[in-house]
Amino acid sequence: MTHLLPKNAIFSPSVARIAASTARDWNYVDSWLAAKYRSAFPGRDPPEFERTPETLKALHALASFDEAAGEDRDAIAAAEASSLEEVNAARDAPDKQLRDALLEAVEDSLTAEGAAALDVMSALAVSTGTALPSPIDLGHVIADLQGQSCEIQQMASRVDALLNYIRTEALPGVNSVLRGLEQDGYDHPTDLARQNLDSQRRIKTAASRLPAIQDQAAAAAATDLLRLEGVPSLARIMADENEYFQLLAVKKDLDAQLTIFQGLPTDMHLARAELDNLRTDLEKMRGERDETFESLVERETPRKPRQ
Repeated sequence: MTHLLPKNAIFSPSVARIAASTARDWNYVDSWLAAKYRSAFPGRDPPEFERTPETLKALHALASFDEAAGEDRDAIAAAEASSLEEVNAARDAPDKQLRDALLEAVEDSLTAEGAAALDVMSALAVSTGTALPSPIDLGHVIADLQGQSCEIQQMASRVDALLNYIRTEALPGVNSVLRGLEQDGYDHPTDLARQNLDSQRRIKTAASRLPAIQDQAAAAAATDLLRLEGVPSLARIMADENEYFQLLAVKKDLDAQLTIFQGLPTDMHLARAELDNLRTDLEKMRGERDETFESLVERETPRKPRQ
C-alpha cells in the first residue's frame, strides 16, 4: 500500500482549499500571461517556466497591478471623453444660441407675404425631398413635375379615347358576333368547301413557285454584288489619293527644273542658238575670271630681288 498518497493529502480540507486556491491563481496568471504574450507576439504561446510559489506570487501581483492600471487607464479615458464632450457642448452652445436668435429675428422681421412664401418653399422642399432647397432647384423640380403632369394627362386622354372606341365600336361588333355564335341556328357558309379548296390550290401554287423565286433572289443578289464591286472602296480611294500626291510632287520637281529654261524662245533652233550664245558668254566670263585671278596672284606674290 506504499503507492497510496498520505491520508492528510487526500482527506485534509485545508490542503484541498490551498490546492484549489493555488490552481485558481495559476489559471488567472496563465490567462493573463497568454493574453499579454499573444498581443505582443501573435500566434505564439508563452514559454515554459518554473512554477514555484514564489513565481506564482510575483506573477499574481504583477497581473493584479496590471489590471488595476488598466482600470485606471479606462477611467482616465472615460473622463477625458466626457470632458471633451462637455467642452464641445459648451463651445457649440453660443453658436446655437446665436443661430436661434438670428432665425427668430429674421422670422419676426418678415412680412406676411415673405412668411407665406417661406412656408410654401419649406412645404415644397419637404414634399419633394430636397435637403438644401434653393429657388432655382425648386423651380427645376416644379418644371419637371409640370412636365410629368402633362404627360400623365396626355396618357389619360389616350386611355379615355381607347375606352370610348372600345365601348362604341369594338364591343357592339364583338357582342353581335358572340350572339350569332351562341344561336342554335348558326351554320357555316355554303361555299366554305370551295374556299378551302381554293386556299389549298393557292398554297400549292406558291410552294411550286418558291424554288424559282429563290433562284431569282439569288441571281439578283449576285447582280447587286457585281454592281457593288465596281464602286470604289475607301481603301481604293485612299490609294488613289496617295498616288495623286506622289504625281503632284513629281510635277513640282519638273516645274522647278523647267524654270531654268524660262525666257528661251519657243522655237527649238532659236533656243539652241540662244543656248550656244549663252555658252560662249560663259566661256568668255570664265576666261576673264582666270586672267583676273592670275593677275591678282602675280601682283600679290612677292618677288625676290635680283642679286
